[in-house]
Parts: sequence; C-alpha cells; structure tokens
Amino acid sequence: MNNKFKSPKSEGIVDCKRRGLADRNFRGDTEVKIIIAKNIMSLIRLENKILSDNYNYIIRCNETNSFALIDPLFIDDIEHVLRNAQGDVCYIINTHHHVDHIYGNCYFKSKYPHAKIAAFDKNLVDNIDIELKDDVVLELGSLKLRIKHCPGHTEDHICIEYDDVDKGYFIAGDLLFNGGIGNIKNGGDIKKLFITVDGVKDKIHDDCYLCPGHDYFLKNWVFSKYVMAERHELFDFYVKYSIKHSSNQLMTIGEEKNYNPFFNLENKELKNKVEDICKKSISSKFELFKALRELRDDF
Repeated sequence: MNNKFKSPKSEGIVDCKRRGLADRNFRGDTEVKIIIAKNIMSLIRLENKILSDNYNYIIRCNETNSFALIDPLFIDDIEHVLRNAQGDVCYIINTHHHVDHIYGNCYFKSKYPHAKIAAFDKNLVDNIDIELKDDVVLELGSLKLRIKHCPGHTEDHICIEYDDVDKGYFIAGDLLFNGGIGNIKNGGDIKKLFITVDGVKDKIHDDCYLCPGHDYFLKNWVFSKYVMAERHELFDFYVKYSIKHSSNQLMTIGEEKNYNPFFNLENKELKNKVEDICKKSISSKFELFKALRELRDDF
C-alpha cells in the first residue's frame, strides 16, 4: 500500500466522499497494456509510475463486451479504456479495503449504477452490492471469476482466479508481489499471512500467471539478493522480469517459487543467512517467514 493513500488504523468504513478522494484526479502518464487478448477474454493492466506503484486491472469478456474493474484507482484512464471500448461495466471488485484499492468505487458506481461493487466485508467498504465469500464464482459474460479468501495482509483480502484453457491468472492484490509478499502494517496478521502464502504455493499451479497489485519488484529483488546471496541465478530473474515486463508479459507462480524468498522456506542456506542476520536461532518455517517479513519491513 502506497503511503500516499494510507488511511488511519482502525478506520472502519472507508467512505470515498467523506475522505475527499472522490473528486481527485489521477490522470497522468498512465501506460495501458493489454496483457492478454484471446477469443473470449482480455486482461488489461494500467500503471502510472509517476503517481503510484499500483497496478489496475480490467477484465473484459470479449464475447459480451462486459467489464470487471479490479481495485480502480486511475479513474480517467480507466474511463478512457471503457469509452473507447463502449463496454458495459458489470463489476467493481476490491481485493481489500485499503484506500488505494477502493478509490474509484464512488465514481464508477455513479457513472455505471447497474455495476455491482463486490468486496469481502460490508463493514469495511461502503455500498457493497455483493459480499464475497471464499470460492464463490462471479460470471462476467462467459467468463467465470473464482474468488479466494486470502487473509493476512488484511482480514478481508481476496484474490481472483481465472483458469484459461492453456494458463491461469491469479490477481493477487496485496497478497503476493513479484519477489515478495504483502505486509501486515495496516490490519494484517502474520500467522494468517503465512498460512495463506503457503497455501498459494501448494495449490496454485506453476503455469498460472501472477498479477500483483503493486510493482515492488526492484526493491524485492534487492532484498532477495540480500537474504539469498548464494542464488547466483537471481540476476537471471532480474533480466527475465525486465524482458517480460517490457513486452507486456507476466511472471508465473512457478518462476516465483524459484526466486521469491517467501516461497523458499525449506532452503537451508536461506535459513542460515536469516539466522546470521537476526542473531537468533530459527526452528520452524513460520519463524523463518516471520523473520523474513520483519527484515523486509526494515529493508
């Protein structure tokens, strides 16, 4: 979560209008990238490095020209995409209640009143039309978007799975990033985060593409070098990511398993390195995970 949008702890309901955010404009040098365009589905990613490290995603059913907006922040730029496509917004989906992930709710609900705001907890996000549950499926035209409850970064955090014929897509919000994971600074729980991340590693197949909610790659990569110094191929990870990112491609969960330290808790060299840095003995995967998260917080 970018501090620029940070809401007070224990805020409760986040109301865009009350916070004076609904009238602000985040248009800038936003890059609109079509990550995938197949017969029935398009995935569009918006990013603006001048304003924020957030990624916004738009999912489109090509057969019905219907759209789902994921964590809308860049209002004018999203609106530009919708205007050009003359599409129908069916869902406004929030992965969690932090302000930089619900910022555009008010605007898009007023502009497209039939669109359904979908989030996990009506006590944390205003005007929810669909209160999401684990494993529920949202139908977007002929597409089926499966919701997974993934607590840890926040209690209400969800991720979105879409299984293609060839590949899958995991829209991860602030749970999982390229080379790292979300923090627990604003309503998170380290034990739940550990369980959730461990579950993603075990249950999401290696060919599934990761769609993170922020671009924290560079700092995560430097941190990975710090704690996984013996992994000389980390430079290859940097090159591979840079090439893929510049060509509108995504890293896979399998690639994250190779290079993300939070996916390598069985690695003895990693454990020894963290013990050496922290000057203490670590006796479990959870203790190593917790120590890594604390080190990354201070990095």
